[in-house]
Amino acid sequence: MVSVKSFCLIRFFAILAGISLAATASASVLSGIVHDPSGKPKANVFVTAQNGARKLAVTVLSDGAGRYRIDDLFPGQYELRARMSGFGDGVAIDVALGERDGMANLKLTADTADRKTTPGAAWLNALSNEPIKATFVTSCTICHDLASPLTRAPRSAEGWKEIVNKMRAQNDVYSVIVQTDDDKLSAWVAAQKFGARPAPFDAFAKGANVATKARLSEYAVGDVTSWAHDMAVDPRTGVAWVGDYVRDELIAVDPRTGEQKVYPAPVKGTGMHTLNFDREGYLWITFQLADKVARFDTRKGEWRVYEGLAKGTLVHSFALDSEGLVKRNAEGRITLSQFGGNRISLLDPASGDLKEVALPGSANGRPYGIAVDSRGTIWYTKYSENLMGFVDPASGQGKEWAMPRPDSGPHRMHIDNDDNLWIPLSGYGTILRYNTRSGARSEFALPDADAFPYAARYDAKSNRVWVTGNGGNAIYALDPATGKATTFRLPSLLSYGRMISIDYSTGDVWTALSSYPNKHALRDHGLLLRVHRALDLVR
Repeated sequence: MVSVKSFCLIRFFAILAGISLAATASASVLSGIVHDPSGKPKANVFVTAQNGARKLAVTVLSDGAGRYRIDDLFPGQYELRARMSGFGDGVAIDVALGERDGMANLKLTADTADRKTTPGAAWLNALSNEPIKATFVTSCTICHDLASPLTRAPRSAEGWKEIVNKMRAQNDVYSVIVQTDDDKLSAWVAAQKFGARPAPFDAFAKGANVATKARLSEYAVGDVTSWAHDMAVDPRTGVAWVGDYVRDELIAVDPRTGEQKVYPAPVKGTGMHTLNFDREGYLWITFQLADKVARFDTRKGEWRVYEGLAKGTLVHSFALDSEGLVKRNAEGRITLSQFGGNRISLLDPASGDLKEVALPGSANGRPYGIAVDSRGTIWYTKYSENLMGFVDPASGQGKEWAMPRPDSGPHRMHIDNDDNLWIPLSGYGTILRYNTRSGARSEFALPDADAFPYAARYDAKSNRVWVTGNGGNAIYALDPATGKATTFRLPSLLSYGRMISIDYSTGDVWTALSSYPNKHALRDHGLLLRVHRALDLVR
């Protein structure tokens, strides 16, 4: 694997020379035309060239004449695939690409009865818009993409209740499923015949404003037992890092070659959850199940593990600045949420000293999203309780209150430079802007209804709010000034994105695709997804 140091030097000299990294190696091109089942050229079809040896797949969209072109490919064996919602895949197995460019035409097939290419939003759009719908969406999409055939199999009320009870038992340590009348919820889902039919879904409708020129890369990590929960891009080198929640492994991925290096965690049973870099270049990781926090020196490959958190803390997330880096307060401490303790932790990275601040509300409260405003006030959301609030870390005084709508599922939020919180509301497929200075709020609809968004990431450089819109197999770039969004459609089935990371050196936007477990996502590995030069495509 190219080392972090070597990769940094390659990037540095490439920038000096005025060339891209892609130009430093031999590259080939695959091109051709995609046809629909009747033989007509088809626009807006995902064409993916997958190199199994490198665990790397590159995707583009066909143009108005059905043509596609995938450049900058390594010589080797590729599986070439055409995919579009509403059709079956067109596949050309083992396309050999040498030093010369290659050509291959593809033909979509008729859709199959299982409708695997139909996104989760289409199945949810078919449900009636009653208040209990938000309860269903918030309860289930905390872990799963509801487009999975394993999730949306038709069931009786008794069958749905059995599933709900099973999920509650399996997630007892997290308590993330909304507390509701399980009999009522199960009867409603069964009566709605969820999974029997999807609503019509046009992924390229005009209102979606899809970035059709986007190039996407996917990197397979781990195996069928893995849970590649969160990832982060090193701002110095561009190397992508992902934590395997189940296998206690930290994985580094070279974005150019796909080469990987695995670093075993220094303790077992970590539950490697949230990853973020700080301004000193260290990678911070929450070891959720071990009640610890780790700092990893990516230059030396060395760990420092911070202890002192109580058992059952389930340390969750870091407060970040507007560039997505771990934020320090006036004392130099970093701020973390305790999902299992209804507290906020303030950690001194140098000494390891911990201060804890109790949050308002029940001692059994579950703080989920976290942010710190310009005055040092800590803000948080509680997903399953449908609450938001704040606390002053100096006085310990604070307040919490219900979200504007019931069962909205306030997910992982971010704060901008004007002290606006950007909070994804999973239950309604929207994003809430809340100003911590004035209390003013606005709710923005995303391009796809029922998109069950997971995370928001404000980016001051593009003045956009990036949102993982999982029901639409998409990432959205919302313009706060206009309320309009650009949609980046994603090629993999069940593209359930979690936290968003941005590489400002390239303009790339990244996320981990992580519908748990992997078999629910119809694959035997985790995935990292990279949207090349996404920042340029929204300017």
